[in-house]
Amino acid sequence: MFKSDILPGIEMEGVMIYPTVEEGTTSVKLLIDASNDNYDIDFAPYTFEIPVK
Repeated sequence: MFKSDILPGIEMEGVMIYPTVEEGTTSVKLLIDASNDNYDIDFAPYTFEIPVK
């Protein structure tokens, strides 16, 4: 499910599907870019380091 407007305090769950990770990889980095119609606000990408099991 994709939701374009996530307001403060709202939590969502979902599944993200991505390509196969090479054997021996210990973690992957997920970058999510945010934007807003208010051009005075400069968002840095959200970065998540996810361990591979």
